[in-house]
Amino acid sequence: MEITTISDLEFNRLQTEAIEKQPIRKRVSMGSLQLENRDTLIVDGVSVSLSGSGFKDLLGHLRIPKKFLERFESKFGAEGSSQFLNTIRKSMVGDEEVVLFINRNNRTIDAIRHPNHTGITNEGFLGLISDTVNQYDLKVSNFFVGPDGSFGINAIAPGYSQIPGMKKEIFSSGVSFNNSARGGTDVNPYALRLVCLNGLMSRSFSENYSLKNLEPASIERFNQHLLELGSNGFQPVGFADRIIKSDQVPASLNEMQCAASAIMSNSKIEWNELQKYVPLQETTDYFSRHGIDTNKFTSLQSKNATTGVNLWTLINGMTNFASNGSGMYFDDEIQRNRILMSAGQMFSRTTYDTENIVISPYSNSRKKVETVETGDTW
Repeated sequence: MEITTISDLEFNRLQTEAIEKQPIRKRVSMGSLQLENRDTLIVDGVSVSLSGSGFKDLLGHLRIPKKFLERFESKFGAEGSSQFLNTIRKSMVGDEEVVLFINRNNRTIDAIRHPNHTGITNEGFLGLISDTVNQYDLKVSNFFVGPDGSFGINAIAPGYSQIPGMKKEIFSSGVSFNNSARGGTDVNPYALRLVCLNGLMSRSFSENYSLKNLEPASIERFNQHLLELGSNGFQPVGFADRIIKSDQVPASLNEMQCAASAIMSNSKIEWNELQKYVPLQETTDYFSRHGIDTNKFTSLQSKNATTGVNLWTLINGMTNFASNGSGMYFDDEIQRNRILMSAGQMFSRTTYDTENIVISPYSNSRKKVETVETGDTW
């Protein structure tokens, strides 16, 4: 299939949009903040909206476990918990500094980060990306800008490679660049499955690289990292072996549930439509017909429960939906990237749930469910 790439004109337009939407960064001391309630933080005497993720970050800086706060709030109410958190904040030794990331669109604090873990601005990162794309003759296949100023760019290198013994597994390799208040600034290997243009990326590949600042030493390490990636055709080490292994390992019920959750939490897909990509209903029904109630499984039991779908097929169900699913399912293109990232994280794990399960002569044979829709016929 022909790979669609972005024109220079469209790249420049999206680059401008990413810069205009990049979050406001404000460095403050913890002592200067005051929590009014879960949704509002007073900064320099001004009330600013606080998102759920921002509140979670605040708890992290105060070193307050979420479960503890919930128990405290159930006894003393929301006002009591705010007073408690403000007391903890005032008592912090050294008056720790943090960086607030404020969404330009709705003026909400989306993240609270330590000064050493803020990544770099969209403007600074985009300059490096342009240089990298030109240096390695990469072609930008996707450029997503989120409403909060986060962005992701997937770029592919010339040429392709085929997985030995798997004629449909032909890939172009490249790089995924991502920047957000929550995830920071990082570079990951990116693979595009050419049979149906399914993308795959992960922060869990050993080749992942996080950029902390634009100091000369950081830029030098960044360039060295890309040089090493480029020398291997931008393909993660062991990529082919991992595909072969995942094609031979049955997906666990837990992995299937995780795949379904990643798709449903990042799209508007209906349950019945989801089954074309992740046949969770058919799988649990098959367990039920054999007298097994999967609703009673513990987490460990779900990880040890094999299904009739191999892991590589399950991953391709996720990436097929994310890469090729109708735009009606998504609020923005960032949601597609989140599903691709979830698929990549599942793929790049060191050990899959069921790979060490030993077939026993005492095990009952299990019928395999039908193949899920992976896009092989696209």
